[in-house]
Amino acid sequence: MALSGIMSFMYLINKWFDHYKGLATGIMILGSSLGGIIFPRIAVMAGADWQTSCMYLGTVSAIFLLPALLLIKPDPAVIGSVPDGAYHPAKPHEKPAGSDRSLGDALRSSTFYLMLLVTAILWFCIKGYHQNHGFVIKDLGQTPAFSAKLLGYFSLTAIVGKLFFGYLSDKIIKEYIIVVAIAIMAADFFIMHTLSTNPLVLTTFALIAGFGFGGAFTLIQVWVASIYRGKSYGSVLGVVIMVDELAGASGMLVLGTLRKVSGSYKTGFELMLVLCAVAMVSAIMVRRFRTQ
Repeated sequence: MALSGIMSFMYLINKWFDHYKGLATGIMILGSSLGGIIFPRIAVMAGADWQTSCMYLGTVSAIFLLPALLLIKPDPAVIGSVPDGAYHPAKPHEKPAGSDRSLGDALRSSTFYLMLLVTAILWFCIKGYHQNHGFVIKDLGQTPAFSAKLLGYFSLTAIVGKLFFGYLSDKIIKEYIIVVAIAIMAADFFIMHTLSTNPLVLTTFALIAGFGFGGAFTLIQVWVASIYRGKSYGSVLGVVIMVDELAGASGMLVLGTLRKVSGSYKTGFELMLVLCAVAMVSAIMVRRFRTQ
């Protein structure tokens, strides 16, 4: 999965898109939400046998992936084209990203570490909550069926969030859009920290959370590409993804541990609220450094 996931696809998008990079990223990433809706149903069709389910999922994946891989070109220049298929004027609100920035330059830059802090916090919260979702809903006295229904709502609004925030990131300063997405996530965690058992409240949370989480997930990829889109983009993205995955794993562990120690997820949601505040301030600081 590490060799065929987000890194390889973002590298291609960074080559093929510039002016419409955000929207292209949103369209590409929404596949994960669609997969969350479609693939479980394919597995159910296969019955209770997990080996057969995996065979079905692998077959369907191959049917969709292999033809696409044969058609994809590594660079628009291969077919005599340019990014976006046409030249576009530079966006007035963005300074051009330095194409000569090396990984070493990034590692010596305070902007890089602030950006990394923001993306790590987002991944901590996104993966941390998502992997604990079933236990959170169970603690609130709801059934597994209701938990699954909430995940369905989450996936549906995540599709909207990915497209919406991806589109906006092509039009508006990315740091400001990231702050909006983080604020939505913080609102979700505020709702959940009350530990309400009301199904309507939980449904509202799932709908808003999917929108915010989906938007944040898309913006992470677009943001990195907008700052480091030169020859070293791949190596910079590799570092970011590595740190984000470690942060995501930490989120799963920390939230679970806090639940075990305190007896509920309330402390975990409060922690994520604080982290969201830190991420918003850090994103604004990145913007200040980029405009200096």
